[in-house]
Amino acid sequence: MSNESYRLWETTPAAQFAEAHLLGNGRLGAAVFGTAPDESIVINEDTLWSGSESSHVNKNARMLLPEAKRLIFEHKFVEANRLVNERMLGIWMQSYQPLGTLYVSTHAGGHPGSEYLRRAGGISRDSYRRTLDLDTAIETIEYREDGRWFRREYFVSAPAQVLAVRFSVDSGVMNCCLAMNSLLRHTVSVAGETLLVAGRAPDHVEPSFSSAQPSVVYLPDDVSKSIRFAAVVRVVETDGVVTAGVDRLSVDGARSIVFLLAAHTNYSGYLGARDTDTAAVAAKCRNTIAAAGASSWEKIREQHVDEHGKRFRRVGIEIGPAVPEGRSTSERMALQADTEDPSFAALALQYTRYLIIAGSRPGTQAANLQGIWNHLVQPAWSSNYTTNINVQMNYWGAEVLNLSECHGPMLDLVAESAESGRKTAADWYGLDGWVVHHNIDLWRSTWPSAGFACWAWWPMAAGWLCRHLWQHFEYGGDMKYLAEFAYPLMEDAARFLLSSLVEDEEGYLSTAPSTSPENSFFPDEGGQSPNDVTTSVSKSSTMDLSIIRELFENCGRAAELLGVRSDFHDRLDRAIKRLYPFKVGGSGQLQEWCFEFRESNPGMGHVSHMYGLYPGNLFTPRRNPELYEACRKSMLRRYTHGAFGGGWPASWAISLFARLKEQEICGLIAKGIYKGLGTNFMTTGSLQMDCVFGLGAGIAEMLIQSHDGRIELLPALPPSWSEGRVSGLVAVGGFEVSIRWEAGRLVEGDVRSLRGGVCRLSAHGLRGIRRGEKQINVRSSEDGTFEFTTEPGVVYKLDMER
Repeated sequence: MSNESYRLWETTPAAQFAEAHLLGNGRLGAAVFGTAPDESIVINEDTLWSGSESSHVNKNARMLLPEAKRLIFEHKFVEANRLVNERMLGIWMQSYQPLGTLYVSTHAGGHPGSEYLRRAGGISRDSYRRTLDLDTAIETIEYREDGRWFRREYFVSAPAQVLAVRFSVDSGVMNCCLAMNSLLRHTVSVAGETLLVAGRAPDHVEPSFSSAQPSVVYLPDDVSKSIRFAAVVRVVETDGVVTAGVDRLSVDGARSIVFLLAAHTNYSGYLGARDTDTAAVAAKCRNTIAAAGASSWEKIREQHVDEHGKRFRRVGIEIGPAVPEGRSTSERMALQADTEDPSFAALALQYTRYLIIAGSRPGTQAANLQGIWNHLVQPAWSSNYTTNINVQMNYWGAEVLNLSECHGPMLDLVAESAESGRKTAADWYGLDGWVVHHNIDLWRSTWPSAGFACWAWWPMAAGWLCRHLWQHFEYGGDMKYLAEFAYPLMEDAARFLLSSLVEDEEGYLSTAPSTSPENSFFPDEGGQSPNDVTTSVSKSSTMDLSIIRELFENCGRAAELLGVRSDFHDRLDRAIKRLYPFKVGGSGQLQEWCFEFRESNPGMGHVSHMYGLYPGNLFTPRRNPELYEACRKSMLRRYTHGAFGGGWPASWAISLFARLKEQEICGLIAKGIYKGLGTNFMTTGSLQMDCVFGLGAGIAEMLIQSHDGRIELLPALPPSWSEGRVSGLVAVGGFEVSIRWEAGRLVEGDVRSLRGGVCRLSAHGLRGIRRGEKQINVRSSEDGTFEFTTEPGVVYKLDMER
């Protein structure tokens, strides 16, 4: 596929936030609506959150834990659920905030005045086009008005740390007005050719679904520790005349206008001291603008394209047959369910990679529920880090999609959450190690949130987050990273989980209270009527057991590699043998809970008991075929009950069914996933980005898998993806893979070893491995796996049957 195909484009402006095109450099985000002649650009900065550092303890929780365990072991699950709900939970976390909206009015004559509020027509719809080029990370808008051709370009530069915009017209001149406001407390001022917006975030924001009032709280300035922010807009190149108004900039008589926007906050790192003087933040913005403005538009653009391209162009993908030319993104999305358009999956994979680059860079905050793009003070689910799948899903594709360094903000989030989580472990449980529940915010709040036990009481997030630490090592193989960064965090998480295990009434080591996010069941056990009430609390959910087993095993592997094995690891091994067992139900399905409870929602999108299938690797046909097949039956049951119709559940299902080699189902879900998504792939209701992040990972999982001790090529290729090629995907062990297939069969490929070592490879029709033109010695096994030793930087070609 040519770079021309890596584009999102529309013939109309965005009518809602889920249709705006998204730009970013990991820290600074811009959502471009493309309205004309009057533009709106929503601006975000990744550290602009409500609240400030805090610590919360519900002293009842630790005191009541023994009582909750007793009720559970007596199978009084409803009573245990009530106890947790009413007396053992915490308070809400804080919310990600919008910085402001930049308004730009462009018109042919007259004086701007308040024109930026105008929403006039006058544009020929057959000439309008807005395009986001994923290869260059540049948004372009073109339209004809009054016989003249207008063109705009937008990008958010990582080298310059600014939003850069250029408006131009092919003949005559235009007038332009720039203004900006914010939904947060702020002031606007203008000096010379510079517009300044400065303000502060709320001290508290209630979730959008909370009825508590006031929903947005501001303390007096002199006592508030909330985040201060500023944004500066400056016209840096124009052939027109710039005029400063009271609260806006005007440019008259211009053929071309270039303006830059810089935005910062006073956030200085987790637990770092902050200066609450907004003037200091404004000065930082001015310095950023001054440095960027010293270069020409052409130079800033060139540096941006080059820097972005070095990451984006690592992977190329083409899946055919190709779609006919001339269909916009929205048209293709609308036709997906009924039309074969496999090339759209290639675009989706590259868009996932684009968003990872745009939303997560080394040194920035991790991508939250909406990436870094949000226009509401009370966004859905507070636009925070939901750790019972959503933030993890944002990063499932980082390693395999050849963006390992973009995984870094997630790893930093884990380390900072561990620091906070040690206090939560001590205060809430009286245990060593660290714990995280289902939500984190900028302030690394790790306690159970308010709400209900089905989501809030879930002390397993640290274990899941540690999977990212281990995965990063599996792909990169950096022993120093493992020894100094990842392993200490893994060991401390394991210490908490080991200490939290208790012997249950059956003699097993169990977790209690235990939930399976965010599901509930009819408690048939204990004589309680299944028709009256549901509950979420029991013991030893399958997800708990999977996360604990995986973390304990990975700690053992890491200790062996580092030569630090101790009595602690012997204790982990003994605990693994005593863990409550995984169970297969009467229909052959993997049970979600300790007993075969009746599900309250058979079509539940959370399939938490499938964690060991994906993203974990506990349930594989080589390691545990019985449980692997039980996973298949569980997934097919949920599928028939409509669990995977769209959103992030559909994305998760693609990877799960890919692990099960269910090629046709993978293809069907991938085709139907776009229902309910806007043209920027956000869900139109909750505006979550996890769906597209998970989609890209799922598409990669259909093409290459490397979780089970070998690299499998085309393990779950949908029948309609009859031809294609992909280059640059990365496998566990540090192998960069490129392949091509025809009529659904692999016809050629190669593997580049990034760091040497043994490569184990499996593909239908593979008969040997060549280095250059020379066949090399390989060891083959009964299951068709070829094993060979590699050298760093060397490319090994696949010898395929003809």
